[in-house]
Amino acid sequence: MATPKGITLDQVEWAILELTAASGGIPPTLRELQGQLGLRSTAAIQSHLDSLRDAGRVTWQPGRARTLQVVGVDQGSGALKAPDPALVHLLEVAERVVKRQKVSSLTERLSLEHACRAARAKLFPEGQG
Repeated sequence: MATPKGITLDQVEWAILELTAASGGIPPTLRELQGQLGLRSTAAIQSHLDSLRDAGRVTWQPGRARTLQVVGVDQGSGALKAPDPALVHLLEVAERVVKRQKVSSLTERLSLEHACRAARAKLFPEGQG
């Protein structure tokens, strides 16, 4: 599902997970997401987040900073920790991004494809997935 400004909801969700992992489990701010996605305003990010919330894919505590959470992923205790269903969801998001060729460079695309293959092998040993 694409949102205004040509950014997909999958890309926004992926950026949340990337920024959270890079900061040791601390969820990103609107400005950090804005910079990561190359958007001009935090209003555009808020619109995307509202769409993700309405789809049941993210949650946050209104009025409180850094409470953004991807549903199904435990981002607490200083590290990104995910149960298997959340890892499966993350893998599916990454694979959709790669499949739709929304990755900017060949190096980035190949790296993401490799990461997807490795994750799929760990999640689904012996070709279960």
